[in-house]
Amino acid sequence: MGALFLKSNSRVISISLLLFVSLLCTSFSGGANQPPYEPYDPDPMTGTYNVDVNQDISWSGGDPDGDPVTYDVYFGVDDFTLPLVSANQTETTYDPGTMEPFTVYKWIIVAWDDHDASRVGPTWDFRTEPGDNNPPYTPQCPHPYDEDTDVPLDQILSWTSGDPDGDPVTFDVYFGTSTSPPLVSANQSAMSYDPDLDADTTYYWRVVAWDSYDAHSSGALWMFTTGTGDGNHPPYEPSAPTPADEAVNISLHPILSWNGGDPDGDNVTYDIYFDTDASPGLLIANHTTTSYPLTGLSPDTLYYWQILARDNHSASTTGPLWRFTTGTNHPPNRPHTPMPANGSPAVNLTPVLSVKVVDPDNDVLDVWFYDAADDSLIGVVSEVNSSSRAEVVWSGLSYNTTYSWYAMVSDGYEINTSETWVFITKPAPVLPVNISWERGLGVHVVLSTTSSEELTVDWSLNITSKRGFLPIDEHFEGIAFVADEADTVVSLFPKGWGRVTVTLILESAPYQSIEIIRNGLLLRHRLLLFPSFDFIQSLE
Repeated sequence: MGALFLKSNSRVISISLLLFVSLLCTSFSGGANQPPYEPYDPDPMTGTYNVDVNQDISWSGGDPDGDPVTYDVYFGVDDFTLPLVSANQTETTYDPGTMEPFTVYKWIIVAWDDHDASRVGPTWDFRTEPGDNNPPYTPQCPHPYDEDTDVPLDQILSWTSGDPDGDPVTFDVYFGTSTSPPLVSANQSAMSYDPDLDADTTYYWRVVAWDSYDAHSSGALWMFTTGTGDGNHPPYEPSAPTPADEAVNISLHPILSWNGGDPDGDNVTYDIYFDTDASPGLLIANHTTTSYPLTGLSPDTLYYWQILARDNHSASTTGPLWRFTTGTNHPPNRPHTPMPANGSPAVNLTPVLSVKVVDPDNDVLDVWFYDAADDSLIGVVSEVNSSSRAEVVWSGLSYNTTYSWYAMVSDGYEINTSETWVFITKPAPVLPVNISWERGLGVHVVLSTTSSEELTVDWSLNITSKRGFLPIDEHFEGIAFVADEADTVVSLFPKGWGRVTVTLILESAPYQSIEIIRNGLLLRHRLLLFPSFDFIQSLE
């Protein structure tokens, strides 16, 4: 029932006072004038959630006598005292401005006619929308595992969650023996629940996460079956993490380690959860030691990790959620201290190229070796420790040749290139062949060797003369097989006569060629060589 209301200059009035005045005015009202209608039809409707923070409020009113009506608007968040925010207005709407998100507002409208008769409306309320809020992370990583068996009777349920906005999160836990388990704990802040368990029983459970804006995320329905209740105890909670929780400037290839164990002396394995997300995913399961090396991390990145310990009775204990931040990566130094040294002479034909590589962050490195002549790859060495040497073999080189090369090193994030170095391969060895001449009809060259292997020798012999009535130009060539068991004789029968120059050339890879030049006299197919001669060894 509505009530008359006496006007007041006060800007704030209590809700209880409004009701008292309403009753008082009703008791003493009289005469022919009737008060205005009680305000009705509020917008937003009372009890409405998720109202836009810029919403105007409105209502319906009027007067049974047709009198003009004005309205006083009381609006605020206090449960007992509402301020007067607008007086004597004729409109049935009010703009409260931009309201706070996720806030309960209350409001009352008092209607007045021109005879100072009034009617107080009901107390209405609504709640504004939460704004740009994200729901909590979905509960996951249940322990015991979904569909786990032989779970001990003192098992504590646990899970992981959180909120992307950093909002406080509470949890509703549903637990029981049916596939629609009842609510057993509401609005708890811990991510664990200690149930009363019976032996040889299958249980179902799920967790709903709520943030402070009533946004929620429901986890999956999980199940497990208890064991016979043999008195087993779960493993110790993983502790003493390395890197330490919230450590910074951590290497990009750290070794995770922790303390573990089991009070019963049971064998324990560990599941490692690792990611850049606050609810890290499983990295490796059933790990048997309390350390694990990481590679390929990104610089300046926050990582989260968590360890689940499980004994051979399937009892498990989840460690805390730990975090660390990697440091800034520094590129490796330029490869240096080459072998062969820059400018080295007489290098063999299959040299071992090596360089020293150093990384300021002590990262493991990859090293590439290149032919500087055409930038072709000679070889690559992977996983080289910092401050050590990397080496490859360069094969297929030629004698007495200049080669250039360089190296590149990478830590997986940045690359550095060395300067270009050169070396010269060694000269070819002298062909191990002895030469003698035999006189007689024709020309007879005798070849012998001290080599233990048979030599295949390409030979050529030129006899030339520009003097005389008929110039001489005779050319002979062939292949001789020379071994240490017996001499090899090459017999030739030149034509002509007169003074001649004889040039003998012997070639056999990979040796230096031999060139012998002698002067002589050619008479009727006989060649007489003078004692004096020139002997020349030329490089291939």
